[in-house]
Amino acid sequence: MRSVLVVVGAVVIGYGGWLMLSTQDLAQAGAIVAWSVVAIVVHDLVLVPLVLALGWLAARCGVGDRTRSAAIAVLILMGPVSLAAVPVFLGLGADPDMPTLLGRDYRRGWIALALVVIALSTGLSALRLVSTRKRGRSTHGADPRRG
Repeated sequence: MRSVLVVVGAVVIGYGGWLMLSTQDLAQAGAIVAWSVVAIVVHDLVLVPLVLALGWLAARCGVGDRTRSAAIAVLILMGPVSLAAVPVFLGLGADPDMPTLLGRDYRRGWIALALVVIALSTGLSALRLVSTRKRGRSTHGADPRRG
């Protein structure tokens, strides 16, 4: 499965690169590359340490493993999405001559996505808890010394 995902990811990245080079002029492609480099640096120097610090802090405050795992999953998913959304949140690229260019409420969309990610993370965590408890009862319910 991992190999399939790697191949699909490589194909999608290749297609995106081809689209960027074939539909953008050199200045636009340069701006995309520059923004991508900044995004990688901010991810590695801000988001990753922040998630690690919050995970460490949660462990020190006694937050349970399942809750901490679910919260970290939400942070891992929403951090890069939030980083990518900063330009539209700030209205960068808006053009008064093209009012439909940034004609949506992107904050509402971000909040909706965050709620979906939180709900899915919470639901999967609860499902894992129920599954673990069911397995625990069936494997530990009988006294193994009586075999």
